[in-house]
Amino acid sequence: MADTLKEFTNVTKTFAQLQSGVTVLTTGANEAAVLKDVQVSNLTIPLSLKVNGATVANVPANSLARLSGNEIIGSSSSVTLSTYLIGILNSIVSATQTTVREVSLPTLLSNGTTVGVVSVTSTTVSTFNNTPYQIYQSSNGDVYYYYDDGSNKLRKRAGGFNGTITQIGGNPSGIFGQYTCGDDTHVYGYDPNNYYFVWLDMTTGSTSYQYMPLGGGGYSYAFMAAMDRFVVHRGTYNANMDIINTNNGSYTILSSPQNPKIFRIDNAEVICDRIAKLAPTT
Repeated sequence: MADTLKEFTNVTKTFAQLQSGVTVLTTGANEAAVLKDVQVSNLTIPLSLKVNGATVANVPANSLARLSGNEIIGSSSSVTLSTYLIGILNSIVSATQTTVREVSLPTLLSNGTTVGVVSVTSTTVSTFNNTPYQIYQSSNGDVYYYYDDGSNKLRKRAGGFNGTITQIGGNPSGIFGQYTCGDDTHVYGYDPNNYYFVWLDMTTGSTSYQYMPLGGGGYSYAFMAAMDRFVVHRGTYNANMDIINTNNGSYTILSSPQNPKIFRIDNAEVICDRIAKLAPTT
């Protein structure tokens, strides 16, 4: 019987979809197939071709990439294309007391390449008492930010930058932290005077805290950075590094090189630098 050729899929996909994995074909319980050709155009990042999660071939990052051969796909199987790259940075938010500006950048990937274009969005907001910094926004639109006003409290605006304002403490002293950071799901703060580390779940609004006598103390050129609920912390510019796992509340104090910039945490690269107040927009 002669082969029957079929185009399984012919679609345009985004970087986020390729991170999750794009299904090329699936077979039913009584079906089988032979995959003969995979062609990808306008490809700027490497991809992996997988059968039931196992990599069978890699597609290099070329403008036109092609795999040819005879890959037998058994019954009840799935073939996907995906990328192993991680998006590290794709936007910067700055603010005055009346305007928030978000600059969307080409996404910086873990191999040093970029995807996307630059765009700028400005939002007029209800007046801030002070210029906010360290701004984080949850998936439901709630906005969290910090003031350099000595209160050591986190602020929340429900539903967006013009929402109702509430203050968030967190530890027994009513302090969220003297410096903070965030990831996609949580905002984190540390109070070096009372040694409490606080984390806020942006989805549920609940806070947790734990006594942690982290390395360094003080907050001279302090910084924190977070990804996937792992937090990198350093209390002063020449202090030891701390790695906090907020999934279970554990932490490790590490010896650190002078002024480290990039750390690998749980197989993900996290950019770490000194926390600095974002420059106001003009």
